[in-house]
Amino acid sequence: MARPRKQTVDYFPHDTDASHRKTLTVLQNKYGNDGYAFWYHLLEILGRSPGHFYNFSDPADWEFLIAETHISDPETAKDILNTLAILRAIDPKLHEQSIIWSQNFVDRLEDVYNKREEHKPDKPISGAEMPVSVTETIVSDVGNAQIKVNETKLNNKEENTPSLSNLSPSKEDVIEVYRENFGEPSEDMENELKLACIKFSPTWVIDAIKEAVKRGKKDWRYIARILENWRKFGKNTKSKQNPDKYIRGKYGSSVRR
Repeated sequence: MARPRKQTVDYFPHDTDASHRKTLTVLQNKYGNDGYAFWYHLLEILGRSPGHFYNFSDPADWEFLIAETHISDPETAKDILNTLAILRAIDPKLHEQSIIWSQNFVDRLEDVYNKREEHKPDKPISGAEMPVSVTETIVSDVGNAQIKVNETKLNNKEENTPSLSNLSPSKEDVIEVYRENFGEPSEDMENELKLACIKFSPTWVIDAIKEAVKRGKKDWRYIARILENWRKFGKNTKSKQNPDKYIRGKYGSSVRR
């Protein structure tokens, strides 16, 4: 298996006129030096977080965010994040789901990823934007929408994805599917799988793993390219696709046939 690509940075641009731009002007006006410090501590967190986003839905991760940004009052931290969402310095929809993503910050890192000959990370898909997979069928039960996940076939054997009886697979299910097909994942690989689950959903990751296995490609970069292509062009597993589309371009040398 290819080594998972690095999606963190050791530095980011800090322009000398940053204090005079809209985001910092508003933050400093409302929160003084706390606003200035919070913003740059937050960018440092995003810079070293895989995929350049931070999920604070877990209370422990929220406490870590407070500690790292050196804001003693959690309510002030919430107010600053709300202000950043209003200014669109961070993505408002993702912020509602306790995920911090700054498109402008990631765009400014493009040169770093160009030097690595890698694509810069994509914005995580919010729940509101997540398209329904073609492997899922919406059914109605007294007005309540539910998702029934169809059984899939892998290697000409009919298998049910682990825990799909709960209607929606989890990160643990994804890791188990990976383990069954590729062997025990390393710690880095587990982190990569969890990151992909947040960006694309566990269902998509499981389907991409199965697609790669069906084509005899036991390479994480191949799976990642499947996910990125589904994201860009739509997930349509019923159409015939040329598998070579995933091994062309700058990633071709990284994917083994």
